[in-house]
Order: sequence, then structure tokens, then C-alpha cells
Amino acid sequence: MSMHDLNQAMSIADRIVLLNKGRLCFDGAPKTLASTELIKEVFRVKGRFVPLPGDGAPHFDVELSHRMV
Repeated sequence: MSMHDLNQAMSIADRIVLLNKGRLCFDGAPKTLASTELIKEVFRVKGRFVPLPGDGAPHFDVELSHRMV
């Protein structure tokens, strides 16, 4: 399935594939992606992954007022 809602994908997927300008830059488990800086780099945003209670996938909180250029 292809989707662009990162947090929804993180919550339901066993595997995440992240493309940057058509090139593969990540292929692996959601929790592994959360341990990288790739979301900030690819989407040029500031934010952080917040762990959720239990065994759920982390949630990415974007700092909307601080978009990186």
C-alpha cells in the first residue's frame, strides 16, 4: 500500500519504504526509521518521534512553525 500519512503508516505497517526524489533511502521497520534523522532530512522539517504507551509505533510530532529551508 502507498500512503503519505507518516503516522498512519507507522501505526499499521510492518515495513516502511521511504523515497527521496524517487530514490530509496530507507526500507525497514517503523521503529528503526524512528531511530534515524531521515524524516527530518527528507521532508526538511523539525520534529521528533514521541514514543506511545505500550508497544505502539512512535508518533512524529512536527514543529509546524519551524519548517527548515
